[in-house]
Amino acid sequence: MPVVATAVRPDQRGRAMSYHATIMMVGSIAVAPLGGWLADAYGWRAVLWVKAPLLLAAAVLGLVAVPSRAGGAPSPEHAGRALAGDVLLVGTAVTAALLAIEQIARRPLWAAALALLALAMGAGWTRSRTSRPVLALVRRGQLGWPTLALMFNSSVVGLITFSLPFFISDVMHRGPQLLSTALVFFIAASAVITPLAGLLADRFRPLPVATLGGATTVAGLLPMLTLAANASLFDLAWRMAILGAGMALFNSPIMTAILDATPEHHTGTTGGITNLARTLGTALGPALAWPR
Repeated sequence: MPVVATAVRPDQRGRAMSYHATIMMVGSIAVAPLGGWLADAYGWRAVLWVKAPLLLAAAVLGLVAVPSRAGGAPSPEHAGRALAGDVLLVGTAVTAALLAIEQIARRPLWAAALALLALAMGAGWTRSRTSRPVLALVRRGQLGWPTLALMFNSSVVGLITFSLPFFISDVMHRGPQLLSTALVFFIAASAVITPLAGLLADRFRPLPVATLGGATTVAGLLPMLTLAANASLFDLAWRMAILGAGMALFNSPIMTAILDATPEHHTGTTGGITNLARTLGTALGPALAWPR
């Protein structure tokens, strides 16, 4: 998204980011309930089979629609070696860190060893040539702090998507159809609020709007603590709608703020950083919530 939005006027970036986010949310509205209904009717394997043609279509569209970079791009051989090295170092570091968090209560010595491995792999990556532009961007306060906030906010999404299915299944003793329907309210609220968030970001600056979204998300977590085993769909729906509204108020404004702080020739790198932040956050939430 940052790469696409650089072609938009700076005073319209919030709206541009909200359009992308809205498209993503509307797509989720159309597909999210299908997963639960398929699982109820045909089992969980059916969900995986349905995803296969969608992923294939996305890959074909990417090859057709996304232009390749010309000019001073590195050779495929050099780029492949650099990418392989980054995957090995960063992938090992992230995996070891998440496993350390998961094992810290049950196997503290094993967790300490994994944490040391994560630090070693991370330190090794910071000494590589490919890490320099990434580190230079992250060290910029205008970009680094919003990216950290993005990671923490994504951890809430990971926590909800991880814990809510267990609550519905083990506490409420209900099926996946209820989960899918509850998620529709989350996604629908996000889709409705996201365009408004873009307009507010362009009108009042993105960071104050993102701060409001973060506060709304935190406030939306508190009613989730009061859910009981006999909770109805309505009880789930309004709580998920508040969380969805908070996420919408946060996401496109924070991405706009990150884009505003990004030098034009580093938009691709920033896109990778933000995707990593989202992925780390989504994985961090379940890792911290894993039952000890």
